[in-house]
Amino acid sequence: MKTKLLTLLLFITTLNLIGQTNIAPNGDMENWDSFDTNPDDWGRFLNGYWNKNSDAQNGASSVELEIDSDRTFIYMFTPDMQFTSGTTYVCTFYYKIVSGNITKVEFNLVHTPSVFPTSLLDNEFTDLSTTEWKKGEFEFTATATEDVQAWIYTRGDAGAKALIDNVSIVDKATLSTATFSDVKNKINIYPNPSQNYITVSGINTLEPYSIYNAIGKEISKGKVSKNEQIDIKDYSNGLYFLKLDNGNTLKFIKE
Repeated sequence: MKTKLLTLLLFITTLNLIGQTNIAPNGDMENWDSFDTNPDDWGRFLNGYWNKNSDAQNGASSVELEIDSDRTFIYMFTPDMQFTSGTTYVCTFYYKIVSGNITKVEFNLVHTPSVFPTSLLDNEFTDLSTTEWKKGEFEFTATATEDVQAWIYTRGDAGAKALIDNVSIVDKATLSTATFSDVKNKINIYPNPSQNYITVSGINTLEPYSIYNAIGKEISKGKVSKNEQIDIKDYSNGLYFLKLDNGNTLKFIKE
């Protein structure tokens, strides 16, 4: 009976996973025009360059931004996205330095209450690396129902390059049933269900992770390597999600 109840809970939660929507179009940078020169749905500052890059945080491609000569920044932006008053949005993206001197990356939210765009929220990220993807994340609660754009900047010296990938803007209320989809590759958790420890197989590097309960609350985080155990013996019985920083998320049951 216990196993059947847990299976039913898992099934119901899986159905709910479909409900979440990333309102940032082509946030995964997978769709490009026929010449592979411009990512679909995004625009950029005219002074500067962007290119398709096969070094992706998750998927087949990212966008490479290059600061133009005599400039100190370049930015790319989404089309208008409707934000709903009172809704809290979780905004996430990944970035990686390619070359040159990048001093910071920004993920800003902008609206246009009159003729000119006006900043709603500016966020700077200065944890930079040329060897690993870094994650930027913040929350924003809309105070009006209106169109909003995301503007992503890289700032630094002329010629400096950075990669941007997997931009997402999601309703926080859906995170308990959000992008926690099962991984369709060789990354697995075992034993599952488990009473004391879980082990992650199929990863090759030290991976940051977060563990969420069934209502989307983060209850633990850390770093895990291949076949390393994670202690869950003090968790309450139930369904959990282990979200890896590489974008993969796995379900497991504590019993």
